[in-house]
Amino acid sequence: VPTLFIVGQYDEATPETAKSFSKKIKGSQVSVIKGASHSIFTEKPKEAQKKLTSFLNKVEKDLEK
Repeated sequence: VPTLFIVGQYDEATPETAKSFSKKIKGSQVSVIKGASHSIFTEKPKEAQKKLTSFLNKVEKDLEK
């Protein structure tokens, strides 16, 4: 199952923690929003949306293969 961990640079769920969980899910990805904490979609909506859209577009493209 395609999985994206998306966290803020200063998130209480730290980027290191997200990377640790990501290693447990084959093919998963981690995206870090620079300058954001836990509320990435409130603090950095354009950056968060861009990363999420990019991930979903890749998943859709991979499913078409």
